[in-house]
Parts: sequence; C-alpha cells; structure tokens
Amino acid sequence: MTTKTAAAFGLSAPLLYGGTVILGGVLWPEYSQLSDPISLLASAQAPDTQLMNLLFATYDVFLFLFGLLWWLSRRSATRTSETAALALAMIGVLDIIMYFFRQETPGPAMTLASTTHIVLAAFMSLLTMLAIFLRGHAEWRIPRRRGAAAYSFASLAVVFVSGVLTAAGIAQHWTFGGLFERCTIGAFLLWVFVEAWRLATHRGLTNQEY
Repeated sequence: MTTKTAAAFGLSAPLLYGGTVILGGVLWPEYSQLSDPISLLASAQAPDTQLMNLLFATYDVFLFLFGLLWWLSRRSATRTSETAALALAMIGVLDIIMYFFRQETPGPAMTLASTTHIVLAAFMSLLTMLAIFLRGHAEWRIPRRRGAAAYSFASLAVVFVSGVLTAAGIAQHWTFGGLFERCTIGAFLLWVFVEAWRLATHRGLTNQEY
C-alpha cells in the first residue's frame, strides 16, 4: 500500500509542477518563459502570487511524501537507495522553506530574501544531483537494471550542464536563462515521473533490486 501511495505522489508531483508553470505564464502576460526564473511566478510581483504559492506548495508536499513513502517502502533495500529517497524528501522540505524567502525581480541590488533564496536553491540542486546519482549507482550494480541506471546518469548529466547554464544565465540576465532553468527542472521532474512509474509497475524485482 505504501509503495502504491508513494508512486501516486511521485506521478502527480511533476504533472502539477509543469501545469503550474504553464498556468502562471498564461496569467501573467508580461512574464517570459524563456528568460524569467520560475520562482518569479510566486514572487510579490506576480499577479496571482497566492494561487502560485498554493500550487507550488502542493507540489512540494507531494514530492516530500513521494520521497518519504518511497524510503519507508524500501527500508530493506540498500543504504544508497534509501539515501536517494530521503534526498527527494529533503528537496520538498527546502522548497517549502524557500517560500519565506521570495525571489525578487532581477536587478543590480540583491536583497537578503533573494540571496537566501539562491543559497537554498543551490542546496536543492546538490540534493537533486545526489538523489539521481545514488539511484543510478544502486541500479548499476544490478546487471538487469543497468538500462535504468544509464537513464539516471544521462539525467544527471543534463541536470548538471543545464544547471550551470541556468546559474550563469540568470545571473547575467541572458535571454534564454529561463529556458535553461526549465531544462534543468524538466529533466529532474521527468526522472521523478519515470522512477514513480517504475515503482508503480515493476514486476519480478526484489526490494533489493528496486
């Protein structure tokens, strides 16, 4: 039961996040999906701040519950896989904390809230890469899971490269800084969805293997 519930939260979280980003852009005509950071949709400058905060917070709770319940369902699995699940849960917690430190409109002067927001985002990025790496590492040790491991490592490469470009793009106000961020988060969300799908449908695999 725990496994199915975890999978349900894991499948729902990426869909909710993607839908929220699209909705936020529709509700804010001046917002650019190519250049503006996603966090700006929930800032004080956004026309629908409360709605965006509610939807993003719901996503955070879903991600936290996915990681937590996945961890609970894998208590007899390897330590590496357990740590990966806990990293996902921690990402959800940190993302909720970020709502108390809103991202302001990009400009030459950085406020304390914006600086804290960026620091928390950096920790979340590290946890994201850690979760993907640990999951890939755990699967690589199992011969029939190496295809899944390769996907995790490929996702990690995309997250890392696009993440570096995102940091540079947002800091220097590149035209496509927002697009790079969407590549980073999109690769992570797709990975979460795939892992949740596997958790919901895997057959013939022991807990040690999955």
